[in-house]
Amino acid sequence: MIKKNTLCYSPWIAWQIQPTLEIVYINNLKTKEFIKFEDVGKDIWIKIGEKKTVESIVAELISEYDAPKNIIIQDVEEFINDLLEKGVLING
Repeated sequence: MIKKNTLCYSPWIAWQIQPTLEIVYINNLKTKEFIKFEDVGKDIWIKIGEKKTVESIVAELISEYDAPKNIIIQDVEEFINDLLEKGVLING
């Protein structure tokens, strides 16, 4: 559950962006889980790293993607909550 407006990467992860394919690879060092995502997930991940609030991430995605606002809000919340549950993100 998102408790604060800003999020941080967990100290228990290692991650990188594969530059030619623009895929984010994350290794959770605590659980040994490997995660990868691209497209909107990659964009959300980068914006979190830039210390943007959830509200500003949603606002930027609304301007960048041709999708209804309510769908973008729902997708961002689901993506973030999933990463919080997996221990990849922490509330900042």
